[in-house]
Amino acid sequence: KLRGARAERIEKMVRLRIEPLLKAGADKIVLGCTHFPHLKPVIEKVCAGRAEVIDPSEAVARQAKRILSEHGLMAD
Repeated sequence: KLRGARAERIEKMVRLRIEPLLKAGADKIVLGCTHFPHLKPVIEKVCAGRAEVIDPSEAVARQAKRILSEHGLMAD
């Protein structure tokens, strides 16, 4: 868990990007990039219950596995 000045800078950057979405009425925030799950706790803190944070990474992984398996491309 990050603490101190670095954690504050990260929260500030997340807040600068999320607050406009919340002010515009967003009630769901979907983590649509591979590095966003690492920021999920900070995004949830910024949202503070005003929007649901959705992490689709597990569903994407299941779908990738299914497609790879269908095409015989799964690694041993």
